[in-house]
Amino acid sequence: MIGSALTLKLHLFEDTGATIAATTTSIPEVHGSERCWDYRFCWIRDSYFLIDALSGMAHFEEMEKFILYLKHICRHGIDKLQPVYSIQGESDLTEHVLTHLKGAADTGILRVGNQAYTHEQYDIYGEMVLSLYPLFFDARLNYAETYGLADEWVLVQQLVAAALKVRDKTDSGIWEFRHEFRHHTFSKLMIWVALDRGAQIAQVMGDFSLSTQWLEKADVLKAEILEKSWSEKHQMFAMSYGGNDADASVLLMPVLGLIDAGDARFVATVKSYKNRLMKNGHVFRYISEDDFGLPECAFNFCTFWMIHAMYLVGDKEEAQATFENMLKSGNHLGLFSEDTQPETGKMYGNFPQTYTHVGIIQTAKLLSGNLSTYALDYC
Repeated sequence: MIGSALTLKLHLFEDTGATIAATTTSIPEVHGSERCWDYRFCWIRDSYFLIDALSGMAHFEEMEKFILYLKHICRHGIDKLQPVYSIQGESDLTEHVLTHLKGAADTGILRVGNQAYTHEQYDIYGEMVLSLYPLFFDARLNYAETYGLADEWVLVQQLVAAALKVRDKTDSGIWEFRHEFRHHTFSKLMIWVALDRGAQIAQVMGDFSLSTQWLEKADVLKAEILEKSWSEKHQMFAMSYGGNDADASVLLMPVLGLIDAGDARFVATVKSYKNRLMKNGHVFRYISEDDFGLPECAFNFCTFWMIHAMYLVGDKEEAQATFENMLKSGNHLGLFSEDTQPETGKMYGNFPQTYTHVGIIQTAKLLSGNLSTYALDYC
């Protein structure tokens, strides 16, 4: 856990407060695959999880610097937000392939830049509100004394308003599908988070009318998500409204507060997902065909999400065993990549991967009896 925390620290850019997803580019998800990306950028989503993990270990300076980074990238307007930026806050991350270089693991591809900067991924509003949320509730932070909270309160209002504008739109989703747009369950979940946490912040700031308004809209969206993402046929919450595909990010529903972990529908979802997404103790993001065919490797962060879900529904021994199995996938230094090939246990994907090390920290806390993880610390 300490090694993972140090790894996260090394992925911080102190000058601006940005974080990077990994220090490498173009290590593929499996040998010879076209699934190879440049991860040397700051994804707002990844950064939230990283900062949340460090804050849970009482490292608050990183959170405060990241807030300043968020304010910097918002300077051109909330409606122009994108899911990923450079560590300097630059928005143009045009992706191209360096054809004169061989690439890793027989891919023949080395990418610079990342097309995801052009995507519409509406979960970003929830993650940004979650990043701001502790400033209004955690007395241990010095941020308010140094900077005040007036600008941050205005930013929260702008983010919630932007989330409301897109709540009925389709997007690329958390897994950044390049040519497919859906009403993704996780995106709707994070829009609900923006409304729910925004309402709590409004209450603290004394705007009770706005708090009530946002809570009412949050309740409507919650009911919609639980109805439209539920597949009676497959006995699970699906990747998208009316869909048939499993999506590991859906396992965060109770962690983020949308549904009780003991709800029969969520318990059924965990059971279904173990059958669909889990192989040799490793969990895929999804198993449906995407822009590049069928996925071949498990995504490590999703394995940790499954461990949390199993723990929360009462399968604590299985959760512990899955965690111990996952820890075998690192190298001799305790460093982990993005992906694991379930059949061989071999690492693939960019390395070291912050998502994976966040998962190690949060799961170790969970299994040791500390349930205050993933945005529930102050709720």
